[in-house]
Amino acid sequence: NPNYRFQHDRIQQAAYALIDADHRQAVHLSVGRLIQRHADEAGRRERLIDIVGHLNEGRQLIEDPAERLLLAQLNLTAGTQAQHSSAYGAALAYLGIAQELLPHDAWDSQYTLMLAVATEYQQCAYLTARYDEAETWIERLLAHARTPLERAEILSQRTRQYATIGKMEDSIRAAVMGLSLLGLDLNDTPDAAAIRSERAAVRRNLAGRRIADLIDAPPLTDPAAGVAIRLLMEIFPAAFLSGSGSLFPFLVLKSVNISLRMGTSPESAFAYAAYGMLLCGSLDDPALGLEFGQLAVAMNDRLDDIGLKSRVIYVYTMFVHHWSHHWSSMTPWFRRGIDSGYRS
Repeated sequence: NPNYRFQHDRIQQAAYALIDADHRQAVHLSVGRLIQRHADEAGRRERLIDIVGHLNEGRQLIEDPAERLLLAQLNLTAGTQAQHSSAYGAALAYLGIAQELLPHDAWDSQYTLMLAVATEYQQCAYLTARYDEAETWIERLLAHARTPLERAEILSQRTRQYATIGKMEDSIRAAVMGLSLLGLDLNDTPDAAAIRSERAAVRRNLAGRRIADLIDAPPLTDPAAGVAIRLLMEIFPAAFLSGSGSLFPFLVLKSVNISLRMGTSPESAFAYAAYGMLLCGSLDDPALGLEFGQLAVAMNDRLDDIGLKSRVIYVYTMFVHHWSHHWSSMTPWFRRGIDSGYRS
């Protein structure tokens, strides 16, 4: 099949200017449909932004509900891609159009799609410092969530966001609420006996395994346990900075025990790094702390989880590595962590 293109962008712009304004929406819609119809699956993925751009320009002319839903899904995909590229303004625009295209009863008739759009939009609002709007969307998500597991996942998002903007006590409360939905009643001021109990549980749950061998532990498959360890991980910063001497070690030990009992998740690597930090500090066992720290880094590399890599490397380098290695060896680790942060 022959391919045609304009010799210069200015020629294309001039030709576009000749199209009557009343017909431009129809032209864009036709072009978007043609690209979509004639491209294969790989081509549609490659030209997603072109397709969505044209169809969005002509969306007012789309009357078929099925086609509107498909375009909403395409805008969700484009918005997610834009967010991952840190193009938050573009992401908000795509996600806003996705909401516009969904039916008025989308929370009932298109729940899965609406939940995904709302979740991504809330995240973008937070990332662009539109905190009041982000909070409104969190409340909306909580109001429409259908299961305790979904509500706990949403509260995990709130926990992280509150901690990032310095609302430490609110972050802790959100996490406690989320954990309670999963059947984990957490005391935000655990006593020494509770910490001793969790430490003893770590020894039991290791069940004679070598620490290095934990990298080959089976994956965590229980959804509730996965959300629980994510909530516990998200509360780490608030607990560490809150001044509570007992909450942070309790949370770390609880996370380690979930990983040892239930299997490995990306959050397990961060839990093991934090446990290494405790062992090198208040628990006074730097040799064992190094083993858990090295496990954390290796596990994160094995899982190839870029989202948590900078956090794992930071905790390992800042709180574990230097107990067993010369200070001068920390610089490459810090550079690696910074690079991971940029890439995430």
